[in-house]
Formats: sequence, C-alpha cells, structure tokens
Amino acid sequence: MKKQWLTLLLVGLLGHSNIVLSQYLFTDLGDLPGGSNSSLANGINNSGIVTGIGRTNVGNRGFAWLDGFMLDIGAFQGGNNTSSAFDINDSGQIVGTSNQTTNHGFIWDSGIMTMLPGLPGGNNRSEAEAINNSGQIAGFSVTFGNSTQAVMWDSGTVTELSNLGGSFSQAFDINDSAKVVGTRSAGISIPSLAFLWDAGQVTHLGDFAGGQHTSRANGINNLDQIVGWGSSSTGTRAALWQNDTMTNLGDLPGGFDASEAFDINDSGQVVGLSYASNGKNAFIWDQVNGMQNLNDLLVPGEGIGWTLTEAKSINNSGQIVGRATFLDGTTHGFLLTPIPEPMTIGLLGLGAMTLIQRRRNINK
Repeated sequence: MKKQWLTLLLVGLLGHSNIVLSQYLFTDLGDLPGGSNSSLANGINNSGIVTGIGRTNVGNRGFAWLDGFMLDIGAFQGGNNTSSAFDINDSGQIVGTSNQTTNHGFIWDSGIMTMLPGLPGGNNRSEAEAINNSGQIAGFSVTFGNSTQAVMWDSGTVTELSNLGGSFSQAFDINDSAKVVGTRSAGISIPSLAFLWDAGQVTHLGDFAGGQHTSRANGINNLDQIVGWGSSSTGTRAALWQNDTMTNLGDLPGGFDASEAFDINDSGQVVGLSYASNGKNAFIWDQVNGMQNLNDLLVPGEGIGWTLTEAKSINNSGQIVGRATFLDGTTHGFLLTPIPEPMTIGLLGLGAMTLIQRRRNINK
C-alpha cells in the first residue's frame, strides 16, 4: 500500500506543470560524413530517433540519428542524388522528398526508400510532410497546371483531400486519428488560411482579429490541438487552435511581433521560433509558463557558443529538436533532453518523506 501511495504522490507532483519546470541537456547532432558542416533536425519520435537534413558534398541528404550516430538514408537513383527527411513515426518510418527528374515524396522503412505516387494526371511531383503511427502520410502533390493539392497516402495509395476547394492546398501534419492540418487558398493571388481535415469534413481555422486573412497550421497532436501561425494587427504570431478558439501565443521579449509554432506534443507543449533583434530564437510554450526562450533553459555549461534558432519538433517525453547556430556561423541540428530542476527533485523527495512519515504514524 505504501508503494502505491508513493507512486500516486510522484505522479501528482509531476503532473503539475506549475511545479515541474525543466532545464535541458544539449546535444549537437553534428553532420553527415563528408558533410559541409550544416544540418537541420526536423522530427523526433517517442524513442528519441531524430530525422532531418544534412548537407553533403553532393547536396542535401535525409538522415536518421540515434545515440550519436547519424545515418544517411540515401536518395532515389537517376536524380541529383539529394533528399530531405521531414518526419518519423514510432516504428522508425521516415517520410520526405527526393529528386528523380523532379521531387517525389518517399517513405523510408528499414533501409528501403519507396517512391510515393502523385495524383493521377499530375506531373508526379510530390512531397511527404508527416506520418502517423498507422503509416498514413500527409503532404501534397502538384498537377500539370502547377496546382498544388493536399493529399494523404495510405498503404501506397494517394488520395486528394476532399472538400478543401480552391486552387492551392498543402498538408503539413497528421495525427493518429488521421486528422490532417495545413493551409489552403481559393486562388493563386488570394491569401491562404489554415485548415483541419477530418474524414472529408473541413474546418477553416481563420486568423487573428485585424489580420490579413492569412494563417497556416503546422502541427496537430492526438488531443486535436493544432499549432501554426496567424496574421494579426501587430504582425505574424504563433497560434494555438483548440475547442474552436484561436490563441495568440505571443513572442519573446524584445521580439519583432513575429513568431511561428511548428509542433505540439500530447501534453500541450508547443515549440517554434520567435524573431528578435539578434535573429531567431527557439521557444517552448505551455499553458502555465507561457512562451520561454529555450536558450535560457539550458543547464549551465550546456550548449556553450550555440544559439538555438528554431525548435521544429517535440515528443511526448519533452525532447526537442531543431536548428542551432554556432559563433562561427556553423548550423547544426540539436537535441534537447529535459531534466527536472533541483527544486522539483527536492519537492519530490520532501513529498515522499512526508508521506512515509504519515504512514508510520497511522500504523502506530
């Protein structure tokens, strides 16, 4: 019984985000062998496997990274030998685009890169942006008339997302319920607005009051919380859509009224970038603490010389990946791993000791 009560106490303390504040360990992901000292981390799964893009002497190549080892996942034969990786699911399947006369979406699974088909009647150009844990993929395909249409690939079959309308749409994320988010426009010269697509039902997410009728949805979690950006009367701001409400996440102090959210995990933690006088800064946002500069949350002595410029993805353990810039201008992908602050550890220990003492008194 004591063990059960102790477990409940620990869960209770950890579940209060106003108590548990994280600092982060910093890992420089480096670059691919033969690379030109440039990389970007785009996605991370719940096992901590990272995917992204590394610059090599032949051009960009998609990679998979785990425990200090970066793997070049290859490219299609017959093209310019380049590829870009954008997302990874918990099975280790990676999606992105690779060139073979034109860019084609792909899925990479256990060392094999498979081309994804474009829409019938199109020019076969496509891009795979996101993959869920069922292997369903969201992205877009381009037709002969250069009309870009949001699509879903399921078991190798491509389907245009229904009822979006307009002449332009792109899908950027998909959750485990196959709900898709992205942006669409009614015409080439008409601003594009964020959308949520759910089995053919389309919700147009809008923008902020006073905005320019422009917005974009970049990420969706399994609680149907959506993040991206929207235009407002004071600039472009990171946005959170939930329960039919659009929330302006603001920007970092000293910012230029410009920010963008890229991803949200199932705990509601949001990551992205905010523009400031010194350039871009990566941020994390939650309901309690608001927007925080990730550069200020590194464990002392971590990431010396690096500036975290953009946070692209966050998993359910709170690990974050993105891009950082070194003092000499080098840009590398990074991984941040959260650890509880000493205050939190002390609270956990104090709570456990108090509970044990109470149990002893009860048993007297």
